[in-house]
Amino acid sequence: MSSAFMSTRSYELIKQAIEQKKQLSLQYHGYTRTLCPYVLGKNKHGKERALALLVLNTPSGPLAGGWECLDLDHVWNIKFSDGAWVAAPSGARPDCDIANVEIDVEATAA
Repeated sequence: MSSAFMSTRSYELIKQAIEQKKQLSLQYHGYTRTLCPYVLGKNKHGKERALALLVLNTPSGPLAGGWECLDLDHVWNIKFSDGAWVAAPSGARPDCDIANVEIDVEATAA
């Protein structure tokens, strides 16, 4: 699906990370997270959302190896990370309230 809306810088960086299968480091709800983004789009209300696999987190945050649904309004300080892409665990991915998917890493696999 082509993006017909003005996207944020966070959205564009996450999209690039999905296309290139790159890890990202970012701040989200007070925690530094290192993750591999898998899906990017908007919910039915037009809010930018992403689904990512958490690789590393600061203490007392969510556990690494799980899925993280990101509301991009609360994401900041995004940087590409040097780590290798981490394959998602087998099984179903959470819905993450992304009604309008623009990019899915599984759909971009060649």
